[in-house]
Parts: sequence; C-alpha cells; structure tokens
Amino acid sequence: MNEKLISIVSNNNSQSLYAENILVKTLIDRNFKVKTEYDPDAELLITIGGDGAFLRTMHKYDFHEMSVI
Repeated sequence: MNEKLISIVSNNNSQSLYAENILVKTLIDRNFKVKTEYDPDAELLITIGGDGAFLRTMHKYDFHEMSVI
C-alpha cells in the first residue's frame, strides 16, 4: 500500500507548532507519510496559523495546484 504524502507548513507561533505536532502524530498513526515542509509531490498541503500564514505559504510556493487547507 502506498502511503499518501501530506505536507504541513506552520508559522513559528507556539500554538501553531503544538497543533502541528498533534496533527503529524495523528496522520502518521493513520498511515499517512508527513513532511513538515512543502513537498511538490504531496497530495495535500496543510497550513497552520492565521490568514497571514496561509497567504505567505500560497505566495511562497507560487499557488501550486495541489489541494490546500
């Protein structure tokens, strides 16, 4: 079975990093492969933070065509 790859990008806010740690553990427990950085081969990009974190991520990675939440 191929693991589905998910990228997670968060800001450096302590609450965001805490949420990232919980999310990474949860996804790995459910057999996803997780990278805590942008990977263009990922099927999903999750941003953690506020509106600014989301917008910075979208601009930084040139509005890549993968699904983003």
